[in-house]
Amino acid sequence: MADRLPTKQPRAPFRLLESQPVFYSQLAADIGKAEKSVDLAFFVFESDKTTQPIFREIEEAARRNVHVRIVVDHIGNIHAPFASRREFRRLTKLQKEGLKIEVKHARQKKDSLNPLRRDHKKIVAIDAGTNQEVGYIGGSNVSGRFLKWRDYIMRTTGQPVEVLAADFQKTWEGTNNGSSHYVLDAKDGTEMLFDSKKTDTIIDRVIKEIGNAKERIWMETSYLDSHRVKDALILAKKQNPNLDVRLLIPDYKTSNDFRFRYFPNHWTRPFINAGIDVREYTNSKHFTHAKTLLIDDLALTGSSNFVDDMVVGGDAEVVLLSKNPQYRRLLQEWFLGGWEHATPYK
Repeated sequence: MADRLPTKQPRAPFRLLESQPVFYSQLAADIGKAEKSVDLAFFVFESDKTTQPIFREIEEAARRNVHVRIVVDHIGNIHAPFASRREFRRLTKLQKEGLKIEVKHARQKKDSLNPLRRDHKKIVAIDAGTNQEVGYIGGSNVSGRFLKWRDYIMRTTGQPVEVLAADFQKTWEGTNNGSSHYVLDAKDGTEMLFDSKKTDTIIDRVIKEIGNAKERIWMETSYLDSHRVKDALILAKKQNPNLDVRLLIPDYKTSNDFRFRYFPNHWTRPFINAGIDVREYTNSKHFTHAKTLLIDDLALTGSSNFVDDMVVGGDAEVVLLSKNPQYRRLLQEWFLGGWEHATPYK
């Protein structure tokens, strides 16, 4: 059953921000126009030379009496440089000047059975509930460390922003203990799925859609450590040999995960043996961190790496899926752009 939506009519033109510099510039500009509120939740959110314009606009927004709230994950920011930590301390001290700026670290409860569970979402909600509301959803973090990664984030307006703001509020209050499902537009099948650190609704939906595929399954992902997704893809291809199944992965020589860097064949060979077209993105040795899934006329993106709950301990994630022609076209063009610069895995 879908969660209750805001009563406002949907208005969701999408814009794909195709690189970190484009994303950071646009985010700084949107924060600079904020009048009411700025809510940001990121797995990694660091202050450095590249991202400083964002932090500068955050402070200026607070000085305009805009309420600014930031949630950062405790694991994602564990390696944040000293200068970034110092900047966060400085921002929180601005509260003493009467500025509405607050920072929280998303952490698991002390009784958690798995300390590796993370809040992996990357979402922004600016001026939610107003005519100038803007939101972001995708896989891009905020840090100069990721400038060479192939990645993107989706900018949107209207009803999705209010849904993102509602989820942010749950995170802020520590009450997002389950999954949420919102149907934004039944006509074009626009939905948003949220997983907490205790649910795996997104992967369940991905596997269901893979099983229903008739013509194509195009997936771009950084990691292949999902046995459920692997089995579903291989089964789909086996049952329909004419199904166009493509898998776009990084050149694992650029990965900082030793499992893929040193044992790539272990992860890729089962797909190839099943007749699935696997390509490595090798352009300029940039690591592809994008999360893209196209199944027939359905398109999906968000923060999820399409990995199992048991692998990483149950991350908090969000995805937006839709049959909206504009949304599908943006993700299809993105995927094909990477596919053209990729080489067949050997």
